Amino acid sequence: MFSNVAELPRWARWLNSSLGVGRLCGIPIRIHIFTILVPLMVVSNLSGLPIAERWGYGLGMTMGLYLIVLTHELGHALAGRRYHIRTESIVLHPLGGFAHLQSSPPHPNADMFVALAGPAVHLPWLAVIYVAEQLLPEAPAVIRTSLAWAWTTNLYLLGFNLLPFYPLDGGRALRGLISKRWHPNLASRVSAQIGILGAIGILLYGFATAGAVSSILVLISISMIFACLQEISAARYGPGPYGEPREPWEQDPDAWKHGAVTEEREERRERRRAHRSPPSDPPRPRAVTPDPDLDRLLARVGEVGMAGLTSAERTALEEASRRLRSDRPPRS
Repeated sequence: MFSNVAELPRWARWLNSSLGVGRLCGIPIRIHIFTILVPLMVVSNLSGLPIAERWGYGLGMTMGLYLIVLTHELGHALAGRRYHIRTESIVLHPLGGFAHLQSSPPHPNADMFVALAGPAVHLPWLAVIYVAEQLLPEAPAVIRTSLAWAWTTNLYLLGFNLLPFYPLDGGRALRGLISKRWHPNLASRVSAQIGILGAIGILLYGFATAGAVSSILVLISISMIFACLQEISAARYGPGPYGEPREPWEQDPDAWKHGAVTEEREERRERRRAHRSPPSDPPRPRAVTPDPDLDRLLARVGEVGMAGLTSAERTALEEASRRLRSDRPPRS
């Protein structure tokens, strides 16, 4: 597997390209170029309807599906912010969506929290759909059909993503749970091996299913197997799945080219803030209280020198010096 898109061949980079469509919560949202195939697959499965209605249903179902998927991935991204994990982008592709987090979770609890935040988003969806169905019992057929489809889709995505098969959300949560008892690398290997078994089961089920769902399940299972093999290799030779959030240039060797510009802009902003803000008054020096004993000791040193002081005078001089140092304000 290629760790960086720049390492891919030119034809593979074109196949992996996506289009930016905006930002949500400060996160760039991108759509994979092959996502256009999804409405075509939906329309091809809507037989028995006029062509205009088929395209209307197909486009509506596709937009609704990716709206649900987008909120799912946004749940992962916002949960990652709790642990100072940046999200580079959210990419919607033919097999669903992916939130590109720039760092690994710092510990198993964070891994489980971030993983389960995505499926948890479907619960508010289900609650809203249930309330809408109760409030609109006499709604037109198209609305009732859309609500029923949205209910089924959210249930399906919730159940599928909670399967304990890596790299699904349930598999990542299982890795975090196992890591609380075993070494994280061993937990990664075990969860990935379970994920391979689950992917084989999904693959067999996909072969036994007809229609567009069959092709999607087959592709998902194959991508799961490759992700599990990569995770096993990383667990065998890598430092582990957890660690403190890393800076972008620790993962992308070319990120410094953009980071230099960002740092320069930050410096200019700081200079502008300092120029606009009124200058603060310098700290006033503290008044020194005269100490007759210290003056007497210093005069004694001037007469006989340090060697001529008695032990009691030396002790008193050291104590006065220590007292003056403790009263002195710290240097800025």
